[in-house]
Amino acid sequence: MEDCDLNIINQCVSYYKPAKPLKDKFVPKIGDVVRLYKGKTPMIVVGINPTMEQCTACYINERTNLGTTRGYGKHYTDFVSWDGSDHAVIDKLKAYDESLGHRKLTPEIINQVKQKYGMEPKIMTTKVYQTIPTDAETEVEYGNFLAVNSAGMIVLEMKPSMQPKAFNKDEVEEVKPYTFSIKGDYRNFIGVKDSVKVGDLIVIYEDDDISFGIVEKVNTKASAGHSVSYGKVQTDIIYTA
Repeated sequence: MEDCDLNIINQCVSYYKPAKPLKDKFVPKIGDVVRLYKGKTPMIVVGINPTMEQCTACYINERTNLGTTRGYGKHYTDFVSWDGSDHAVIDKLKAYDESLGHRKLTPEIINQVKQKYGMEPKIMTTKVYQTIPTDAETEVEYGNFLAVNSAGMIVLEMKPSMQPKAFNKDEVEEVKPYTFSIKGDYRNFIGVKDSVKVGDLIVIYEDDDISFGIVEKVNTKASAGHSVSYGKVQTDIIYTA
C-alpha cells in the first residue's frame, strides 16, 4: 500500500469535526398541548404511533364538531411543545365548552388539558338508557348506565328502584334527542319527530342569521344536537317547460 501524505490526513481529520450532540428529541403524549414547528396556534395531541414516530394533533376548534386534523401522519419533529401564552389555550377551551366540541377531542382529553391549566374539569353526565318495548302494552323503563359485564350485557341502575339490572344490547337504547341533518352541513339539529322528512327544504333561524337547507337524514340519533328554530318551506310549481 502506498504511503499517504501525513499533511492530507491531518487536513481530513480537521475538516470532519465530530457532530454536535443532538438535543433531546420531543416525544409528544396524548393530551399534550403542542403547535406545528412553524405554527402559532395551539393543538392537542389525540393520537400517537410510536412505531412510525407519528403524531395526530387537533386544533381546539370551537366552531365545529368535526374539526381539523392537520397533524395527522406528521412526524414528531413537525411538532414542538406549546410555548405560547396560557390564555391562548384557556380561551379556546372555554369556547370549546360553549360549542358542540370536537369528535376527536373527547371529554377525557379536554379535562386532562384543563387540569394542566388550572381549570375546572367539565362534569361528565351519566348516560341514560331506556328499554325497547316488545309490544304496545310493555312499559318503557329507564336507568343510568353502569357498565358492560363479562357476558357483554349492559348493566343499568334502574329508576326509581336504583337496583342494578342487566340487559342484552338489543333490549335497550341510549336516550337521545331527535336529530336530523341537512346537506352540506356537518351538524346535527335537534328537532321534533316527523316534523321534516328527507328532501324537505327548510329555513333555519340561528341567532340573527337565516339560512336554507335540504334535509339529508332524519333520526340521526346524535348524542348532541344544535338547537335552532326551523320551519318547512312550502313550494309550488310555478312554471314547467
